[in-house]
Amino acid sequence: MALIQKIQGQQILASQVGTLTQNVVVSGSLAITGSFRGQVLALSIASNTASLNMSTNNFYTLALVNGANTFILPTNINPGQTVNIRITQGSLGTGKVSFPSFVDQTSGSLYTGSAVSNAIDIVTMITFDSTTVFLSPIQNMI
Repeated sequence: MALIQKIQGQQILASQVGTLTQNVVVSGSLAITGSFRGQVLALSIASNTASLNMSTNNFYTLALVNGANTFILPTNINPGQTVNIRITQGSLGTGKVSFPSFVDQTSGSLYTGSAVSNAIDIVTMITFDSTTVFLSPIQNMI
């Protein structure tokens, strides 16, 4: 059986691993054969703010509220992260999204989501340090 990692000095075989409940740090290269995926979590909106804890996950969904501006607030930013958010517009296509000033956007312009009923945008957030998030949107997925 293939040895996949050492946790606190103990060897763990692939056949023994169910769910890891602690952080695992790999130094050097890591080769994975087969697929690797992350859990998808839904962001909730409270007082027009969707709190995005970047240390808990890499894939999120967000359903916009018609006529409301949702402020997406990234927290716990770590260097070398990539986080993806699937943003779904409401039935009227009138929901809006905004970000704090430490989220840098293309050419300094503000992200304007697709204003079409039930439109889907994919927003990727990339970090190289713990203070700035770079935003790259793909709009109106069909």
